Amino acid sequence: MNTELQTATVCPQCGETLAKEDDVCPKCQTPEPQNDWEKERDRLKKLWVVAALFFWFSLFFQAGLFILDGTLNLIILSIILGTMVLGMILKIRLNLHIRKGPKTDG
Repeated sequence: MNTELQTATVCPQCGETLAKEDDVCPKCQTPEPQNDWEKERDRLKKLWVVAALFFWFSLFFQAGLFILDGTLNLIILSIILGTMVLGMILKIRLNLHIRKGPKTDG
């Protein structure tokens, strides 16, 4: 005879009764939402990657035009300079954000 008492737990997300060994019911097995720090880090990283890709695309486009035409296009040069500055600012903000991130003991 089994003398061990079966203790049922309740899912913290939906309130369903769970078996003893389960923490979350199968319906609610979604990952936790990211905290604000992680969301901001991901947003800054995506913006920095977009700026860097646009910089390199513009630079290679300008190089191709220079090879074909022999002159520099000042409008594209200003776009290249702007994306370079934007990329530097975003990278600095990303590094500062990572530096003040959550501390982990390990």
